[in-house]
Amino acid sequence: MKGKVIKIENGIASIELERTSACKGCGLCLAGKDPKTMVLLVKALPETKVGDFATVQINREMKVKAQLWLLAAPLFVFIVTAFFSYYVFKFSDSISFILSVLALALTYCYVWFMNKKKRWDRTKAAKIVFS
Repeated sequence: MKGKVIKIENGIASIELERTSACKGCGLCLAGKDPKTMVLLVKALPETKVGDFATVQINREMKVKAQLWLLAAPLFVFIVTAFFSYYVFKFSDSISFILSVLALALTYCYVWFMNKKKRWDRTKAAKIVFS
């Protein structure tokens, strides 16, 4: 995909791209100026400048890892918590459900914290292949 570099800050380029049919299932971008555009944050090449047109490559492996991290891991935690609280600790249905929802919320907080700490959303999801 090719887009225009609109901002560079701390080695991260904001690239404005036109939305395509592939955008529906991706979720890596931010909203653009209008519904037909999006902004993608990518690691900038040293020679990248504001106003350049750059070709962006989405890291499909990172996308799959993100989906597992954001969907499968919390669901797993929810199910395991429900199982242990109901069958092992013999809590009631409502207590087991509340504990499972709490564990789910804590898992999402952990994922959010790790993303902020590691900056996965800004460094590994996409890259500029050439300007």
